Amino acid sequence: MVFSDNDIDTLMSLVKERLSAKRFSHTLGVMRCAERLSRIFLSDMTDIVKVAALLHDITKEIPLDEQLSLLSSEGILLTENACEGSIHSYTAPIVIKRDFPLYALPEVLSATYKHTLGESDMSLLDEIIFLADFIEEGRVYEESRKLYEWVFSEIDLSAGEPSEDIIHRACIAEIDSTVKHLKEKNKVINPKTLLTRRALLSKLKEV
Repeated sequence: MVFSDNDIDTLMSLVKERLSAKRFSHTLGVMRCAERLSRIFLSDMTDIVKVAALLHDITKEIPLDEQLSLLSSEGILLTENACEGSIHSYTAPIVIKRDFPLYALPEVLSATYKHTLGESDMSLLDEIIFLADFIEEGRVYEESRKLYEWVFSEIDLSAGEPSEDIIHRACIAEIDSTVKHLKEKNKVINPKTLLTRRALLSKLKEV
């Protein structure tokens, strides 16, 4: 264990001060879901998973101009496909390193950075945060609810140790749902999302 229960409780209080009640409720939902998954698939990293979940949306409610200023100060240039809804994943690692140095482990920075668009080199921890953000119990979207039920039913039906394929397949399903939604709204699909899907497919033991 890297972080004690006291470390996590302290972080929870600090995060609560920075987020609206609605955003903080979602954050706690992501933490609970991610913790549940990590106890099955990453039992030796549950504390790190909880920290990543608590910090994944830490800059979500910072005004856009301030986020762009943060990126500029770090010399980070966004691609033309970057959308406002994903910019917080670029700024979160900056703020975590600046304001929460105790918690700025590489695994935490990676998971917060990759939780919206994914990445072609996602670790299992990255995938768990990516997935928990979509399926946590506070989500009311039909696709989120169905995927939540599928994930945990697959885990319950597993003979012996559940396969990591469950997480990979669920992340693919999440991407498919997102892409479908974007197409219906005639919105741009970030190429990184499609590269993430391709990389996840290559991880499957059974295609």
